[in-house]
Amino acid sequence: MRTLKFRVDGVPQPQGSMSGHVRDGHVVMHHKPELLNWRRVVNAVAAATARREGISLPLDGPLIVKYVFHRAKPKTVKAATPDTKPDLDKYVRAVNDALAPRKGQGVSVIAEDSRIVAINARKRWADGPPGVEVAITEEDT
Repeated sequence: MRTLKFRVDGVPQPQGSMSGHVRDGHVVMHHKPELLNWRRVVNAVAAATARREGISLPLDGPLIVKYVFHRAKPKTVKAATPDTKPDLDKYVRAVNDALAPRKGQGVSVIAEDSRIVAINARKRWADGPPGVEVAITEEDT
């Protein structure tokens, strides 16, 4: 059973709806630049960690993934954990998309996001810099 663990510092970005505009009579859809940059950074850190640890990519299933998203703590906190937007599932979707094969995106860290059979995810206030901790484990078959 192999496990790839890494941390990405930065403000986690949610995978939201696409934005669009009209150019030359055609609708052009796109993601926010912050999301695209976040996905590139997550992909690069995951690939570099795998290379450093001698883990060959892509990881293939079944895969168990654990995420801990660290949000910057505001000056006044009303709850012990960040129970506000963005939604946890949108953070998860953004990182999943960073790991799976995508045209024009770095290395395929996982063979296909359908290989993920279990996800454990949570949001918490950051004690240090914001970011995400990721652990991807290939389940024994």
